[in-house]
Amino acid sequence: MAGYEELKKDFLLMREKFNNLEENARSSFQEYIDQYVAHKTPEEARMIADIMLECINEDIDKVDVLIRETRLRKVLEKVYDAVSWSYIAKTYFGKSRSWLNQRLNNFLVNGKEVQFTPEELGQLQKALFDLSGDIRNTALELGVH
Repeated sequence: MAGYEELKKDFLLMREKFNNLEENARSSFQEYIDQYVAHKTPEEARMIADIMLECINEDIDKVDVLIRETRLRKVLEKVYDAVSWSYIAKTYFGKSRSWLNQRLNNFLVNGKEVQFTPEELGQLQKALFDLSGDIRNTALELGVH
């Protein structure tokens, strides 16, 4: 009987092959996968089901991150060129412009993709609210009617 790690390795290899196939070749490969699972013990089949569920949950997490990243970029594009990101990084985070840029663009830092924590997103929101208020108050002080 194959162990969990061996089954996971086999499954991930098959999944990668399946994902790289053209659409018309996937049905025959699906048959191969079905045969592979059919020749496993009930215990191995349960482990494969657990592996599949684990992979699906990882994929869902990745999609959630992509949605958040895309939404953040879409929201910020309206004001991106008008805002001093260096000022926001220094004033509101006590960090450098590059630190903020890494999070705005989900760069890899030390091999890991960085993103804002919920607290940092709240701080970014506060910064934008503060700046919008400052801009509004400055416009009002111009006294033009």
